Amino acid sequence: MNRDRLRGLIGLCRRAGQLTLGADMAVKQLQSQACGAALIDESAAPNTLKRVTKAAERAQVPLLTLPEGLLDQATGQSGRIAAAVRRGSLADQIILLFNTADQA
Repeated sequence: MNRDRLRGLIGLCRRAGQLTLGADMAVKQLQSQACGAALIDESAAPNTLKRVTKAAERAQVPLLTLPEGLLDQATGQSGRIAAAVRRGSLADQIILLFNTADQA
């Protein structure tokens, strides 16, 4: 996975207003069916992981696990464990980046 490109895409999502940060807000956004992808830090607590996973499954949205601290670096805010990306081309690019990284 190209961490720099991923960091840049997440930062772009935030600046474009396409990113909802925080586990509670991400779950609410997922429940509204307006998301194209869910992001979670690999250091997330088990309960947080379970809540976000269930919300992503119900919304039929891919849940992408990020390396520890990448979400913090990309957004410039510390302590962010989960995020939801609105449906659209930015979410599609993030998913594509993950899928190509898995195949490489």
